[in-house]
Order: sequence, then structure tokens, then C-alpha cells
Amino acid sequence: MGEDKLALQKAVAYADAELVSLLLLHLRARRAPAELFELLRPHALAQRLLVRYCLARDRELLKAFFYHADRPADAAALALEEGYGSTRWAQRARGISVALHFYEHCGKEGAARVCDSQLRLLEAQRVLEREAAAAEHKAAAQTSASAPASAPASASVSASAPRFRFVDLPLNAT
Repeated sequence: MGEDKLALQKAVAYADAELVSLLLLHLRARRAPAELFELLRPHALAQRLLVRYCLARDRELLKAFFYHADRPADAAALALEEGYGSTRWAQRARGISVALHFYEHCGKEGAARVCDSQLRLLEAQRVLEREAAAAEHKAAAQTSASAPASAPASASVSASAPRFRFVDLPLNAT
């Protein structure tokens, strides 16, 4: 298959998704990502199949494709999905922040405002949870200092109101 461009044109002309997918796998192995993306530029079918493949198997290549194809709204949606799917606060905030920048770049002001609000809410939640943890720790220390030696300190902590923690949970678990 020395004629990659001709092979891609013929496969897309036949509108055979399996043939185009097979060719994409071959091209992905033989070419640098930037060359592959340039080759796919005039072929919407091949681009859609590449996106579908990358969603399932190669997110990094998908990020590179969205950047190369100048598709900031798609890149923002991918960053949001990764951010909301993470269990760590820093990763979640980073994903939303990246999405915010992409939405600002493509002029989607409404989506950018939503991302900005979400970042502020995450930070407020983080501050509140830290304050609650500090207050709980202080109360436990005071209780253990004033409790008789026979009563375990953990009994006074477990008798307090339940503590809720949402920052490091996926959003669908909250």
C-alpha cells in the first residue's frame, strides 16, 4: 500500500466503513499523527471513524486530532468528560479549567461561564470540607483531652453528626 492517499480516497469513495477502518489502523501505524490528520482532512467519513476508534482506545490521539483539526468545542467536551470522570479534586479542576479555555477560544461564552461557575463551586466545596475537617479534628482533640481515661476517644467522634465528603467522589456518586 504505497499509495496511502489514493487508497484512502478509494475506500471513502466506496463508503465501506470496515475498509476505511482497516486503512486507518494501517495509516496510524505507519504515519506520524500530524501526517495522518492532514491525510484525513478532506474525508469526513474517515475523520468520524477515527474519532470513534480513539474514543474507545486512544484518548491522547483524539486530543491531538481535535487540536490539529481546530475543533476546540470537541476538545472542551473531551476535557470535561475526563475532568468529571476523575476521582481526584486536582484532576477534576484541571479538566474543567482546560474546557473553560477551549470554550473561551471558540466563543462559546455560555459554556465558559458554566465551567467558571463549576470551578468556583469546587473550590468553595474544598474550602468548606477543609474547615469541617479542621473543626472535627479540633473537637476530637478537645473531647479526648477532657474525656476520662476509661472512655475511648473514638466514641465521642462517632456520636457526632455524619460527615459528608464529596470532593473526591465522581459526580454521579454524590
